[in-house]
Amino acid sequence: MASSLVVNIITSFLLLITASLMVFPAATKGIECGEVNRMLVPCRSYWFTPGPSIPTIECCAAAKKLEVISVSSAADRDGLCDCFKQTIVTLNINTTKSKMLPKLCQLTPCPCT
Repeated sequence: MASSLVVNIITSFLLLITASLMVFPAATKGIECGEVNRMLVPCRSYWFTPGPSIPTIECCAAAKKLEVISVSSAADRDGLCDCFKQTIVTLNINTTKSKMLPKLCQLTPCPCT
């Protein structure tokens, strides 16, 4: 009974996170934050697992797609940075894990400041 309750709580929490990732302001400098956040849904287990963890293959694939977008134009790169900053604050994402994602996924670090 207790394990069922825990599973329900965790499932509800993940659904809440997924829903909140989809409700962001429309566009920031040429890129839609909602789309960026939907693309990063596969990374939620990496960000919200306490302690050391590794991103999934799906998370790294999504991050790679965003890396490709970031090099297409300065406006898209700036927009992605704005979306990342907003998401990190809004969802209280571990910034250390966020900074480790490019290295763990073998990507070029985001030049966000």
